[in-house]
Amino acid sequence: WKQHKIYCMPLTDAVKYSIEAIRPLLRDKYRVDDVDENLNCMFCLEGATPEDPLFQSGCACRPDSGMSIGHISCFQELARASFADEKKIGFDCRIAYCSHCSQRRNGIILFEMLLTLWKLYDVDILQVQQNIKSTHHAQAFKNTNALKCLDSVLDMANCMFPPSDLFVYTRLRLQFLTMNVQKQVPYPNKICSLLEEFAIDNRIGMNLRDLDNKCQTAIDFSRRYYEKILPLIPEYPMLKRFRALAVNNLAGSLLDAFKESLAYDNPLYSYIDEAERLIRE
Repeated sequence: WKQHKIYCMPLTDAVKYSIEAIRPLLRDKYRVDDVDENLNCMFCLEGATPEDPLFQSGCACRPDSGMSIGHISCFQELARASFADEKKIGFDCRIAYCSHCSQRRNGIILFEMLLTLWKLYDVDILQVQQNIKSTHHAQAFKNTNALKCLDSVLDMANCMFPPSDLFVYTRLRLQFLTMNVQKQVPYPNKICSLLEEFAIDNRIGMNLRDLDNKCQTAIDFSRRYYEKILPLIPEYPMLKRFRALAVNNLAGSLLDAFKESLAYDNPLYSYIDEAERLIRE
């Protein structure tokens, strides 16, 4: 792959490269002990050291309240405890939300906590892609959660920094792998399976829009996603939310393609008409 595009590197290397590229940016953005030396960790009540600085968790709590400040290692212990608590449902074991303000955490704290969960679920998931069909149901569920944690980690880069094609391609590879692993998970009913399937489809459609010169690919994928949902709505009304997301992805992709066509002599006005029709319907 070194003689080809960097996007073709092994998925394990691509994920590792992305993580190491994001980490220092988040550490600089959310470090707080260099601003106020009197802050202490909310868990161990100790201050910062050069080797173990303090960071803000990115929730709505005020930094000077002491309720959102801590060492990364202490928050990682919280992630391990949440993973062991059977009451903490969801792939993120509810670590993404502050127990004081109930707002979502963000930044380096959530980044490192999600990486901790990924390792607890299955740190080797990226190295066993060829054996997916033979995966046991229980292991497939853990693998799916591990991949969701990694996808959420890379999503933080898309939300906070200018999109990078390498990050986007890596996320897409993770999401297509998740799609395949989810097929081995025995969901309790059809609607649960559909909700998970369309959640992945929605994220893939959104990421395709972030790639340069891939407008038609984004349009084709989002159109298939939209057409797949429509006949299921009468039987499963809960899917209406995903229909709205599919329309947003498809209409947005059509608009992106129209804007791109303005650089040529033949603007794609038909794409604008289709986008307007979809939104009206």
